Amino acid sequence: MRLLSAKNLSKAYYLQKDESCILALSNINFEIQKGEFVSIVGPSGCGKSTLLKLIAGFEQKSSGNLLFEDKEIKTPHGKRNYIPQDSGLFPWLNVEENVKLAINKKEDKEKKALECLEKVGLAKFAKAYIDELSGGMKQRVALARALAMESKLILLDEPFSALDELSREKIDRELLEFFAQNEMSTILVTHSIKEAIILSDRIFVMDTNPGYIIKMISVKKEKDSHYKESLYEEILSLFNNSSTF
Repeated sequence: MRLLSAKNLSKAYYLQKDESCILALSNINFEIQKGEFVSIVGPSGCGKSTLLKLIAGFEQKSSGNLLFEDKEIKTPHGKRNYIPQDSGLFPWLNVEENVKLAINKKEDKEKKALECLEKVGLAKFAKAYIDELSGGMKQRVALARALAMESKLILLDEPFSALDELSREKIDRELLEFFAQNEMSTILVTHSIKEAIILSDRIFVMDTNPGYIIKMISVKKEKDSHYKESLYEEILSLFNNSSTF
């Protein structure tokens, strides 16, 4: 079932000083289904994060349509949970308190928060403060908060860019397990083609000047090393005459 769609979507920025416009995104078209994991890859400046912020409702489109559950996106909403590089957590609150903030329903907030933390493997760190956690653990707290909000779409904006390669591989494995268990739709912006291949059902490959989608690639569920290498080379080949990562 369709969760999110874009048709002829464009985004331009007006430069008051020069009295001119810069077209950041042009003619973006796609559909994303419920439970689907989509990664967006492309060179710096191609509009990956801009597209994610449009979906989050932080910025407004210039033209076209952008629908979530068949309704035009105009403002941020808890059903679309945006998780930035720094995880967006409050350092003066402990882990449990950060998650409890996302719970609006009249229920046992402590019980609900601990249930969500259990799902991301952090229940025993409920009383820890954010600056006591590793980068990967912070992102898992952000995911627990998304669970507490009962979000339907998770928007990940290069959340693991600051992690070393081993830590990144570890949390990628944890993410695979997390999303398999919780069936949440996800859009990941990343510069890592390998990460996109590991995690995704589909990959949107973008290019710049202005930002647009070159190709949408479906990814097999079973991914042996030969398949991963072949897909990696296919995506790289799309940039032979363009910018590099």
